[in-house]
Amino acid sequence: MALAVAVIAAAATHLPVCDALFGCGCRWFFLGGSAHCNIHHAAPPHCPICADRVLGMSFTVGLNVAWFALVRLGQRLLPR
Repeated sequence: MALAVAVIAAAATHLPVCDALFGCGCRWFFLGGSAHCNIHHAAPPHCPICADRVLGMSFTVGLNVAWFALVRLGQRLLPR
């Protein structure tokens, strides 16, 4: 259950976190998602997450791990 919540949270927050870190123009998926990302501009600078597959995949995995850790921490701190 914790893994599913973490994956959903990471998928929902991936683009806004990307924009918060790099100012690339990515938005929430329901507000256009990556359609506004500077990767679509001809001239640099380009978003490093969108421009480099390895870095993008690493960022996604790291975000999933962070959300999973937060969910597990929440499970441990909340009374049952």
